[in-house]
Amino acid sequence: MPAGWVPGILRYWGYARRPLVELLSRRSSLPLNWIRAWVYTYILVAFWRAVYGHADASAGFSLEQIVSYVVAGQVIGGLFDTTAQDRLERGVREGTVILDLLKPVRFPFALLADALGTAGGSLVAQGIPMLVFGLVVFHMTVVAGPAALGLVLLLAILGFLLRQIMACLVAYSAFWTVRTQGLDRMVNWVVFSFLGGSFVPYAFFPLWAQRVLFWSPLAGLYSSPVQVWVGRMPLSSGLGAAAVDVGWIAVLAGVLALVHARAMRHVMSFGG
Repeated sequence: MPAGWVPGILRYWGYARRPLVELLSRRSSLPLNWIRAWVYTYILVAFWRAVYGHADASAGFSLEQIVSYVVAGQVIGGLFDTTAQDRLERGVREGTVILDLLKPVRFPFALLADALGTAGGSLVAQGIPMLVFGLVVFHMTVVAGPAALGLVLLLAILGFLLRQIMACLVAYSAFWTVRTQGLDRMVNWVVFSFLGGSFVPYAFFPLWAQRVLFWSPLAGLYSSPVQVWVGRMPLSSGLGAAAVDVGWIAVLAGVLALVHARAMRHVMSFGG
């Protein structure tokens, strides 16, 4: 292990710790967050039950599977919350981003550490309560076996990395547009959630869209881990999806490095 490796990693602890401290400071609001998440999921499940009507299956999904798919998507989605976009936009607009850039850390990794802290808080605020709610109220499908569970966790971790890298790419647009709120909302809801397979499984999409999305980085966000969870994707296909995710992580990380280098040319401060 290289000397100074551990102290270098610990520099990012402050970024990861901040969201957890904020969560503890407003822990009285946790029950309201749980209720909001439960109601939202109940509405999604009610929608799919109405769509199915008296049918036993549609697009290859049974009603039990689609209900489990929706709830599992919300559980995993709780890990994808990030404050990177808001933080970077505000920092660029107010000029405080220079303070983060002057710190002895790599700024993209600092944003990732912030996202890890946010994910830990979201696990308590949404993930675990949503899982319990799904198991107790909707009797959702449980991951079949340790191998499938391990694959779901692997795909969820890869999906988290994909989500954060793509979110950072959107956030870096603040260096050129200053305000990114409209872009953030559109990307988060339309691209990441809808096209990522959070609300609607790919089986309900046109065949050409299924093929395109399967090979895109968006499939790694929700579709792949949730389909393994509900038993719609065999382990061999899940491992293939993980390999696709790893490839996209490498490509997008390279793009992020280039965007970061270009963005730094827009940073101006006294003396530099």
